Amino acid sequence: MKFMQKDAGLFTAEDGRAVCRVKEPFVELDGRDVSAAEAGLTVSRSVSDCGDGLFLFENTVKNTSPEEKTFKLIFELVTCYAPTHWVIPCVSYNGNEWGEGKEPKGMLAENGEPWIHPYDRTPIPSCSVTETEAVAVALFASGDSPESMKSSVSVRPAENGTVSQRIYWPVTEAPFTYCDNDKYTDRCDDYLTLAPGESFTARCYLLLSEPKWKNYGITDSQIDSVLNQIDEQDQETITNIVSDHVSVSSIQEVQKYVASGDLQGLAEYAESELSDTEKQELTDLAVKYKNQIVLP
Repeated sequence: MKFMQKDAGLFTAEDGRAVCRVKEPFVELDGRDVSAAEAGLTVSRSVSDCGDGLFLFENTVKNTSPEEKTFKLIFELVTCYAPTHWVIPCVSYNGNEWGEGKEPKGMLAENGEPWIHPYDRTPIPSCSVTETEAVAVALFASGDSPESMKSSVSVRPAENGTVSQRIYWPVTEAPFTYCDNDKYTDRCDDYLTLAPGESFTARCYLLLSEPKWKNYGITDSQIDSVLNQIDEQDQETITNIVSDHVSVSSIQEVQKYVASGDLQGLAEYAESELSDTEKQELTDLAVKYKNQIVLP
């Protein structure tokens, strides 16, 4: 299925179905979401169609006021459908509603504020995915520069069952920081500071796809790209480890985890059948490739 940009913010499937709408860039100033103009800033954006449902956004904010400005830049899209499944890889799988642990659960924290997670918690920087069986929307920061990559991701409820997917620049972890197993501390906030006339540019990607497997909306579209970033010896190691275990021997199951860069997830998925040595090998690979696996 092909996807296209219908107008300045609306993206659709080739059959005309609306998929998501990208909002105009805005900022957080003094704890409030405001327009760039209200903050004394201007924001410009370019969009490039990279093919196969992948779109690159370049967002530039400039301080046009006579005084220094300190703020956060926010990119937001809202789905045109009510997702049946959503993921922030390695952080939240449909809200982490199972189990009795204190990992972040749901889209909102106990105090009612949306969770915001920093880029280095995820294998693909600041990645979020929302989907149904018919369509998937992924948003993630570019890894082409530290300015683009150092960011944060948030998924939150929107109107009529739709969902908002956000990227913040620079890093935010809120409303609490997950500092250790089942432990939290105060939130963490970094800010952009621009002198009069200064500007800042950050890039991010939107990936639209038709799910090949239920609840794995973007994996098939990423497989080739991700595998090319894992060297042949490490690919062989992964294959050798999982090939001896029936529950993870399906190449599709392996691809789902590898294509999302979630080697730690693969290790946890196979935990009951892997030896301690095998689990450690997969965990070491997860550490090796953390934040290195990005789309071109």
